[in-house]
This record gives sequence, C-alpha cells and structure tokens, in this order.
Amino acid sequence: MRESRQFITIVELIKSYNNQQPLHRFQQQYFRDHKQMGSRDRRLFSDWIYGYYRLGKSLSDQSIETKLAIANFLTQQQVSELLNYALTNHTSLPLTEIEKPINEKIKIVKRQYSFSIKDIFPFG
Repeated sequence: MRESRQFITIVELIKSYNNQQPLHRFQQQYFRDHKQMGSRDRRLFSDWIYGYYRLGKSLSDQSIETKLAIANFLTQQQVSELLNYALTNHTSLPLTEIEKPINEKIKIVKRQYSFSIKDIFPFG
C-alpha cells in the first residue's frame, strides 16, 4: 500500500530531524540523498511535515502519527488517499468533515483531543 509507505517515511523524517539546522535544509539534504523521490513526493512530504510542525506544542500527549494526521486534517481542504489512510489508521476524525472551515474543524478536534490554540502560539 503506497500510502502506508509514504506515511511511514514522513514519520521517519520527523523523527530523524534533530533541530540542528533549519527544517528546509534538512529536507533538501534528505531529498538529495533519496533521489528516487519525484517532485510530487517532495512537495507532498514537505506539506505534511510542515503541517506537523505548525501545531507547535499542542497535542504533545499524542503520538507523532496521530499529531501528523490531525495537523493535516486541519490544514488540508481536499481528501487524498494519504489523508484517508492517516485519519483512518491514527485518529477517529471524520474524513467527511475535511472541507469544513478551519474554525469548525478545530471544534471537531477539540471534542476528541486536548487541543488548544494557545499551545500553538504560547507567547501570543
């Protein structure tokens, strides 16, 4: 299953990032080392990884897989096979709600997880 491999690779990338350099530099090096990835894969992986980091310290009690799935539930507006895989296997969030506005999606996440916007921007 392609989505499974993609999701596992994204999780491995997140786990291997050590904050020693800017994230975009880390990704550039990773993609340079893995030339078999096409431009679509690179774009997809970058979008998913940045979605994960956009959540900041929120959902810190969740696994990387769950946080990654929730992040992309919040940031994406269209259903994809990868998003379907992530939500189905790592959350109980409804895929049917993906096209809703962000404020409604936040309410959905808050009902099921200890999610707070203040944890994303704790100094704001």
